[in-house]
Amino acid sequence: MVKISGVVGRDGVQAHMEYIDRHGKLELETDHGETLQGKQAATAIINDWALDYGGYLGRRTRATR
Repeated sequence: MVKISGVVGRDGVQAHMEYIDRHGKLELETDHGETLQGKQAATAIINDWALDYGGYLGRRTRATR
């Protein structure tokens, strides 16, 4: 599933991931095919992404439309 939004930053991504996994009730799949489930699954994936992209997800900015 892909959700596109104008909200950026770690908090925005966290909110979208929690919506997608229904707050831990559904599995999330990583880009490596690993499945994660539970309330900490979204946080684990976001932490992995932040490391991959040099902390970009830590910035709190608003996307231009």
